[in-house]
Amino acid sequence: MKYSDGNWDNDDINTLQTALDSACEELGVSRDHKKCEAVALLILGYAKTGQTDVDKLRAYAVARFECSL
Repeated sequence: MKYSDGNWDNDDINTLQTALDSACEELGVSRDHKKCEAVALLILGYAKTGQTDVDKLRAYAVARFECSL
């Protein structure tokens, strides 16, 4: 994934979307736009470090989101 220069390819977007959908479903917030947006920001932040594994992105977002409640 190439986030530092702002280039996003279809594979990157698919990975992020899959992680987001999975995390929101696990957290039970799939129907809450504001909460899903917060989860998306967590995923994007972690992905910017170079993480590309869907399961790790999901787990990171779930753990951080739950800690913020």
